[in-house]
Amino acid sequence: PADSPKVGRPKTGKRSNPDYRQVSAWVRRDTYKRVTDRLYIKEDRREFSDLVQTLLEVWLKPPNAIK
Repeated sequence: PADSPKVGRPKTGKRSNPDYRQVSAWVRRDTYKRVTDRLYIKEDRREFSDLVQTLLEVWLKPPNAIK
């Protein structure tokens, strides 16, 4: 029936957010391991994708805007 509750988890997060798109990149294993270790320990479990987003935004800024 149309009124029955949906089964499973609610659609939240980046996967179901239309503002995000899943992409992939080749990163060396040792680099990825060191980055994720640091994100977990020193960055209070910050997500890898959040770091990539920040780095890309900085990279896209005009050179004179970066301080």
